[in-house]
Formats: sequence, structure tokens, C-alpha cells
Amino acid sequence: LEYYNKVLKIEPDNPTASFAVARENSENSEGTPLHRISSLLDNDNIALDDVIKELMPFMSNMTHEGEQTELLKAISQKLVDKYPDEAKTHSVRADILFYAGDLAASEKHYEKAISIDDSKYTLWDQWLINLWEIEEYEKMEEAAMNSIELFPNQAGAFIYYSMAVFENNQRELVEEYLDEASLIAGNNPVHLSSINIFKTWMKKDDLANDMIASTLGKLDERHILSPVLMEMTGDLYHSISDPANTRKYWKKAINYGADRERINRKIGMLN
Repeated sequence: LEYYNKVLKIEPDNPTASFAVARENSENSEGTPLHRISSLLDNDNIALDDVIKELMPFMSNMTHEGEQTELLKAISQKLVDKYPDEAKTHSVRADILFYAGDLAASEKHYEKAISIDDSKYTLWDQWLINLWEIEEYEKMEEAAMNSIELFPNQAGAFIYYSMAVFENNQRELVEEYLDEASLIAGNNPVHLSSINIFKTWMKKDDLANDMIASTLGKLDERHILSPVLMEMTGDLYHSISDPANTRKYWKKAINYGADRERINRKIGMLN
């Protein structure tokens, strides 16, 4: 710390030294770690990336509600207010709002982040999930097609486009884009699981229970990473009258950001 204080005497705006000194001072001050991170935003010499890096461990352990979640929401608003033209601040706020269950607000910030910087597919992927959760299927179809044009080698873009056109009653396009997704996916177990789950889910009312059970029996839970696919997996277990696994996957979907109200209504019907 003595070294960084000397640096600041020579170069008062040095971002690395500013961050080191501010972090040390905040750790010695009162308040929770998140309160201390919030105070870092008051120092204009601290780089935005350093603040976001400090937030990440707390974001990865978020709950839907509580004091820590409210503090994260407040800090993310502070980030957006201070850096309104940075895609990463809108992305951080969107992630926090999404996992806090404010899906309408998170969708707007994902869209804003992409309007500033559309070069990261992971951001598009999260936006498409968010659009599915708020049932904005027409907007999801348009966004998914835009992501396909930007990222023609991303199987996920084709899968979410297939989901959107399915909900928009353009069933003739579904298989075409799922076939393309399969070609791109190769041996990727996450994408292959997503395709198999969705293919079975969209036909579940016409399939025999043993065919649905066969699909479910081949799944590896480690490869089901999207809340959309988690909920669909729960739906498939529900269709074959397996309440334990139905509840398991529906609750897991909630934990990963799916619409709590919708899924809790479905869970309530199990009781």
C-alpha cells in the first residue's frame, strides 16, 4: 500500500494505484463488502472493469431477494447512471435484475447492452432466454434471426429461433432450423441435449409416455444449462406423471432465472 500511495503522489490519476488504495481503505471501513464496493464508484480514477470484477463473486451467489440482492440492484443502477454508454454496465444490471426476477426490466437492459455492443454471443443468448421467459415470442424471433446473421456458427441461436417460430405458429420452419442447429452442434452435448429436449417437448402431447421416458433417460443433467430447457424437462416429466423429477427441474429452472410466478403456479397444481 505504501508503494501505491507513493505512485499517487506522482500520478494522482493512476487507475491501478487508485483502485489498490481505495480497496484497502474500503476494507478497513464499516459496512458490508457490497457497501464498500459501492463506495469505489465514487472514485473517478478507478476503472470500471475493476469494480465489475469485485462484483462478480456476489453476483454468482445471488438469491432472488434479500439485503444483498437489493444492494446489488442499487450498485448496478449506480453503474448504469455513471456509465450509461457502456454495454458492460447494462449487461451487469440486466444479469442482476434477471436473477432477482425482474424480467421485464432485465430484458430492456440486455437489449440496450446489445445496441451498444452486439459482438458477444453470450449476451444475445441471455437476451433470448429473457425474451422467452416474458413470452415476447415475436421479438424473440426477430432477435434470434439477428443473432443467426451475426453468429452463423452458434447452434444456440438456431435453437432459440426454432423455439420462437414454434410459438409463433410457423411450424414449417422449426425442423429446418433444428436440423441446422444439429449440424453446427456436432458432438456438443449441451446443444444436442437442448435439441432433443425441445424436439420432444414440442411433440409431447402426441408422443407415447415410453418415447418421452426414453428421451429423458438419455439426458445428463450436467448438460441442461438453460432455465428454458430445465422447465421443458420438468414439463416432460410431468407428462409421464413423475412428480418428483417434475418438481426438481421446475425448481431448478426458477433458481436459474425462469419466471417464478408461472412455474410456481404449475408446482401448485402438483400438490
